[in-house]
Amino acid sequence: TQSSLGQGLVGSIQRVETVKIVNTANGEVVYQSNDDVLSQGFYDALQVRNESLELTNTGPFDYEVSFTTSLGMIKEYSACINFSSDDHVIVRYNEEWWGLPISESNWLRAKIGGLV
Repeated sequence: TQSSLGQGLVGSIQRVETVKIVNTANGEVVYQSNDDVLSQGFYDALQVRNESLELTNTGPFDYEVSFTTSLGMIKEYSACINFSSDDHVIVRYNEEWWGLPISESNWLRAKIGGLV
């Protein structure tokens, strides 16, 4: 049906197959994977929003994170990550900004910190 086709399309847009993380300061690729499970883990972590966090002026975005979906679309995010403290990772997608909860922030910090 048309409804199930639409739901399948939305699901395909949300499923990612690859991830690439680039340090914006030097252009170095710090992580890249074609493993869809690992890539989906990074994508899902960036989607969790801390509703109680009020965003103020953030510093520069340290990383550009790009995903390729199962439909071949590219989704690009920016992330501001402070490795010296356990604070919230700030994410930007287009003109929208949000903070991740501490648990997702720490997970991302551990994954990326071990790579840089």
